[in-house]
Amino acid sequence: MNKKMPGIDGYKATTQIKKKRPEIPVIAVTAYAQDTDREKILASGFSGYISKPIDRNQLQKILKTHLGL
Repeated sequence: MNKKMPGIDGYKATTQIKKKRPEIPVIAVTAYAQDTDREKILASGFSGYISKPIDRNQLQKILKTHLGL
């Protein structure tokens, strides 16, 4: 889930998803990579976080963690 999107931001979209299907992992994808951004993202209901540019190995690790692969 991108944090910034037209129409609805990633925070609102994630909240709506989690209300209907709380078991679905939602990973934030963002260019904002400061520690305070990460803390806010995780506190907002996202299951995980990855910053841009996306590192393939880090993405695989996050997916394995949250999808049980």
